[in-house]
Order: sequence, then structure tokens, then C-alpha cells
Amino acid sequence: MKARLLTTSLADEQFLSVVAWWRENRPAAPYLFEEEVGEAFELLEHEPEVGRCSPLPDLPNARRLILRKTAYHMYYEYNPALGEVWVHAIWSAIRGRGPDLKRR
Repeated sequence: MKARLLTTSLADEQFLSVVAWWRENRPAAPYLFEEEVGEAFELLEHEPEVGRCSPLPDLPNARRLILRKTAYHMYYEYNPALGEVWVHAIWSAIRGRGPDLKRR
């Protein structure tokens, strides 16, 4: 069964910010970030438990999926009872710390 993928407003803002930055600063592959996020979304719809468990204070059931091509992490929660995947953040792995996430 395909999970329903939803995003928080924080994840949406982060995505749009990175898209703008990536297009301006990565001319050799301006759409790589968008493509990798799209692939990750599709993967999460079909295999929502693929990410590693990464509990956070406000999200004890958080999981993290590494976007290897772009060095970003996608933080999400999967609720099998509802068949929903909530993406909470798309965060640069280079920052050295995780995002400050709050439950939706």
C-alpha cells in the first residue's frame, strides 16, 4: 500500500530556500536537489520505514533519510495506522547539528 506523503510548512520553506540557493550556486547541476527530493518522496511513499530512527525531543518517532547526492537529510515521521508520512525538515548535513523541529 502506498503511504500518503505530507509536508509541514517548515519543510516546504526549507525546500524552496534550498531550491533557490541550489539553482544559483550549482550551475553544473541546477536541478539535482529537486530531483533527489522527488526520488526520496517516491521512496518514502513506497518504503516509509527506509530511514534510520532518529528520535528528537519533540519528535520521538522521527526518522532520517540521507540524500547522498546533495548531502541533505530529510527528517520525517511515519504513522502506519494512518498510512501517512509527514516530512518535517530537509536539512543540510554540513551544518553539524540537526534541525529544531516541532510537531505539526
